[in-house]
Amino acid sequence: WLVEQIEPGGTAYILPYAWRVTGPLREEILERSLNALIQRHESLRMYVVELEGEPRQAFHPQLVLTLPIIDLQMIPQSEQERVCQAHIREAEAQPFDLQLGPLIRVALYRLAPEDHLLVLTLHHIVTDGWSMDILFSELRQFYEAFGQGQSPNLPSLPIQYADYAIWQRTCLQGETLKSLLTYWTARLADAPATPERSV
Repeated sequence: WLVEQIEPGGTAYILPYAWRVTGPLREEILERSLNALIQRHESLRMYVVELEGEPRQAFHPQLVLTLPIIDLQMIPQSEQERVCQAHIREAEAQPFDLQLGPLIRVALYRLAPEDHLLVLTLHHIVTDGWSMDILFSELRQFYEAFGQGQSPNLPSLPIQYADYAIWQRTCLQGETLKSLLTYWTARLADAPATPERSV
Protein backbone atom coordinates (compact mmCIF):
# COMPACT_ATOMS: atom_id res chain seq x y z
CA TRP A 1 0.00 0.00 0.00
CA LEU A 2 2.79 2.40 0.91
CA VAL A 3 4.63 1.73 -2.36
CA GLU A 4 1.37 2.44 -4.23
CA GLN A 5 1.15 5.82 -2.48
CA ILE A 6 4.72 6.65 -3.51
CA GLU A 7 4.45 5.29 -7.05
CA PRO A 8 0.78 5.06 -8.11
CA GLY A 9 0.11 2.43 -10.74
CA GLY A 10 3.38 0.62 -10.06
CA THR A 11 3.71 -3.05 -10.89
CA ALA A 12 6.61 -4.09 -8.65
CA TYR A 13 4.34 -6.18 -6.44
CA ILE A 14 2.30 -7.98 -9.08
CA LEU A 15 2.89 -11.71 -8.97
CA PRO A 16 1.97 -14.05 -11.84
CA TYR A 17 1.73 -17.78 -11.16
CA ALA A 18 1.33 -20.32 -13.96
CA TRP A 19 0.43 -24.01 -13.74
CA ARG A 20 0.43 -26.48 -16.61
CA VAL A 21 -2.65 -28.68 -16.66
CA THR A 22 -2.45 -31.82 -18.78
CA GLY A 23 -5.25 -34.27 -19.44
CA PRO A 24 -8.99 -33.71 -19.79
CA LEU A 25 -10.10 -30.37 -18.33
CA ARG A 26 -13.63 -29.27 -17.54
CA GLU A 27 -13.35 -25.52 -17.80
CA GLU A 28 -16.69 -24.78 -16.10
CA ILE A 29 -15.63 -26.89 -13.10
CA LEU A 30 -12.31 -25.05 -12.96
CA GLU A 31 -14.10 -21.68 -12.95
CA ARG A 32 -16.45 -22.88 -10.20
CA SER A 33 -13.44 -24.13 -8.22
CA LEU A 34 -11.62 -20.80 -8.55
CA ASN A 35 -14.66 -18.92 -7.27
CA ALA A 36 -15.10 -21.36 -4.38
CA LEU A 37 -11.45 -20.76 -3.45
CA ILE A 38 -11.95 -17.00 -3.59
CA GLN A 39 -15.02 -17.30 -1.37
CA ARG A 40 -13.10 -19.50 1.12
CA HIS A 41 -10.18 -17.07 1.52
CA GLU A 42 -11.31 -13.55 2.26
CA SER A 43 -7.83 -12.18 1.49
CA LEU A 44 -8.57 -12.95 -2.18
CA ARG A 45 -11.61 -10.66 -1.91
CA MET A 46 -9.67 -7.90 -0.17
CA TYR A 47 -9.24 -4.28 -1.16
CA VAL A 48 -7.82 -1.33 0.78
CA VAL A 49 -9.73 1.67 2.10
CA GLU A 50 -8.12 4.73 3.61
CA LEU A 51 -9.50 6.04 6.90
CA GLU A 52 -7.96 9.20 8.32
CA GLY A 53 -4.83 8.62 6.26
CA GLU A 54 -4.40 5.01 7.40
CA PRO A 55 -4.91 1.93 5.20
CA ARG A 56 -7.54 -0.57 6.30
CA GLN A 57 -8.48 -3.92 4.84
CA ALA A 58 -11.97 -4.29 3.46
CA PHE A 59 -13.52 -7.33 1.82
CA HIS A 60 -16.04 -7.85 -0.92
CA PRO A 61 -18.65 -10.16 0.66
CA GLN A 62 -18.69 -12.12 -2.59
CA LEU A 63 -16.49 -11.97 -5.64
CA VAL A 64 -17.21 -14.01 -8.76
CA LEU A 65 -14.65 -14.10 -11.55
CA THR A 66 -15.20 -15.30 -15.09
CA LEU A 67 -12.38 -17.50 -16.36
CA PRO A 68 -11.27 -16.16 -19.74
CA ILE A 69 -10.10 -18.88 -22.10
CA ILE A 70 -7.44 -17.93 -24.63
CA ASP A 71 -7.29 -20.53 -27.37
CA LEU A 72 -3.77 -20.89 -28.79
CA GLN A 73 -4.30 -24.20 -30.57
CA MET A 74 -3.99 -22.57 -34.00
CA ILE A 75 -0.52 -21.22 -33.13
CA PRO A 76 2.37 -23.59 -33.90
CA GLN A 77 3.50 -25.44 -30.78
CA SER A 78 6.97 -23.94 -31.13
CA GLU A 79 5.45 -20.46 -30.74
CA GLN A 80 2.97 -21.16 -27.94
CA GLU A 81 5.40 -20.68 -25.08
CA ARG A 82 6.57 -17.33 -26.45
CA VAL A 83 2.96 -16.14 -26.85
CA CYS A 84 2.07 -17.30 -23.32
CA GLN A 85 5.10 -15.52 -21.88
CA ALA A 86 4.11 -12.33 -23.69
CA HIS A 87 0.56 -12.57 -22.31
CA ILE A 88 1.86 -13.19 -18.79
CA ARG A 89 4.20 -10.18 -19.01
CA GLU A 90 1.28 -8.09 -20.25
CA ALA A 91 -0.89 -9.20 -17.30
CA GLU A 92 2.00 -8.47 -14.93
CA ALA A 93 2.32 -4.95 -16.38
CA GLN A 94 -1.33 -4.10 -15.68
CA PRO A 95 -1.62 -2.39 -12.29
CA PHE A 96 -4.29 -3.29 -9.79
CA ASP A 97 -6.54 -0.71 -8.17
CA LEU A 98 -5.99 -1.40 -4.48
CA GLN A 99 -8.99 0.72 -3.51
CA LEU A 100 -11.47 -1.18 -5.68
CA GLY A 101 -10.14 -4.67 -6.24
CA PRO A 102 -10.29 -7.39 -7.19
CA LEU A 103 -6.60 -7.98 -6.59
CA ILE A 104 -6.60 -11.24 -8.52
CA ARG A 105 -6.87 -11.97 -12.25
CA VAL A 106 -7.19 -15.37 -13.89
CA ALA A 107 -6.75 -16.72 -17.42
CA LEU A 108 -6.66 -20.15 -19.00
CA TYR A 109 -4.58 -20.78 -22.12
CA ARG A 110 -5.68 -23.72 -24.26
CA LEU A 111 -2.62 -25.13 -26.01
CA ALA A 112 -4.18 -28.40 -27.14
CA PRO A 113 -7.40 -30.28 -26.27
CA GLU A 114 -5.70 -31.78 -23.21
CA ASP A 115 -2.96 -29.24 -22.55
CA HIS A 116 -3.68 -25.96 -20.74
CA LEU A 117 -1.85 -23.26 -18.83
CA LEU A 118 -3.67 -21.69 -15.89
CA VAL A 119 -2.36 -18.25 -14.94
CA LEU A 120 -3.25 -16.41 -11.75
CA THR A 121 -1.99 -12.88 -11.37
CA LEU A 122 -2.27 -11.41 -7.88
CA HIS A 123 -1.08 -8.38 -5.99
CA HIS A 124 1.49 -9.24 -3.34
CA ILE A 125 -0.73 -7.52 -0.76
CA VAL A 126 -3.04 -10.59 -0.88
CA THR A 127 -0.57 -13.46 -1.30
CA ASP A 128 2.97 -14.76 -1.14
CA GLY A 129 4.80 -17.83 -2.42
CA TRP A 130 3.94 -20.04 0.56
CA SER A 131 0.27 -19.12 0.34
CA MET A 132 0.15 -20.04 -3.35
CA ASP A 133 1.12 -23.64 -2.54
CA ILE A 134 -1.89 -23.81 -0.21
CA LEU A 135 -4.21 -22.13 -2.70
CA PHE A 136 -3.31 -24.45 -5.55
CA SER A 137 -3.61 -27.51 -3.33
CA GLU A 138 -7.10 -26.42 -2.30
CA LEU A 139 -8.00 -25.48 -5.90
CA ARG A 140 -7.13 -29.04 -6.92
CA GLN A 141 -9.31 -30.42 -4.11
CA PHE A 142 -12.24 -28.21 -5.16
CA TYR A 143 -11.82 -29.27 -8.79
CA GLU A 144 -11.65 -32.99 -8.00
CA ALA A 145 -14.66 -32.87 -5.68
CA PHE A 146 -16.84 -30.71 -7.94
CA GLY A 147 -15.90 -32.90 -10.89
CA GLN A 148 -17.34 -35.89 -9.01
CA GLY A 149 -20.48 -33.99 -7.99
CA GLN A 150 -19.32 -33.76 -4.37
CA SER A 151 -18.30 -31.08 -1.89
CA PRO A 152 -14.60 -30.87 -1.07
CA ASN A 153 -13.47 -32.36 2.21
CA LEU A 154 -11.73 -29.20 3.41
CA PRO A 155 -11.87 -28.24 7.08
CA SER A 156 -13.48 -24.89 7.78
CA LEU A 157 -10.97 -22.11 8.40
CA PRO A 158 -10.86 -21.21 12.08
CA ILE A 159 -9.31 -17.84 11.26
CA GLN A 160 -8.75 -15.71 8.19
CA TYR A 161 -5.56 -13.83 7.37
CA ALA A 162 -6.95 -10.58 8.80
CA ASP A 163 -7.40 -12.34 12.16
CA TYR A 164 -3.75 -13.39 12.06
CA ALA A 165 -2.67 -9.84 11.15
CA ILE A 166 -4.61 -8.43 14.12
CA TRP A 167 -3.02 -10.98 16.45
CA GLN A 168 0.43 -10.18 15.08
CA ARG A 169 -0.12 -6.45 15.53
CA THR A 170 -1.09 -6.95 19.18
CA CYS A 171 2.15 -8.91 19.68
CA LEU A 172 4.27 -6.24 18.02
CA GLN A 173 4.09 -3.51 20.64
CA GLY A 174 6.32 -2.03 23.28
CA GLU A 175 9.82 -3.48 23.65
CA THR A 176 9.19 -6.24 21.08
CA LEU A 177 8.36 -3.66 18.41
CA LYS A 178 11.27 -1.42 19.40
CA SER A 179 13.72 -4.34 19.22
CA LEU A 180 12.47 -5.46 15.80
CA LEU A 181 12.54 -1.93 14.39
CA THR A 182 16.11 -1.46 15.60
CA TYR A 183 17.17 -4.78 14.06
CA TRP A 184 15.53 -4.20 10.66
CA THR A 185 16.62 -0.57 10.45
CA ALA A 186 20.23 -1.68 10.88
CA ARG A 187 19.82 -4.72 8.61
CA LEU A 188 18.31 -2.68 5.75
CA ALA A 189 20.54 0.36 6.13
CA ASP A 190 22.49 -0.46 2.95
CA ALA A 191 19.54 -1.76 0.93
CA PRO A 192 18.90 -0.19 -2.49
CA ALA A 193 16.29 2.57 -2.61
CA THR A 194 14.07 0.53 -4.94
CA PRO A 195 13.79 -3.27 -5.12
CA GLU A 196 15.45 -5.03 -8.02
CA ARG A 197 13.20 -7.21 -10.13
CA SER A 198 14.24 -10.53 -11.55
CA VAL A 199 12.70 -11.74 -14.79
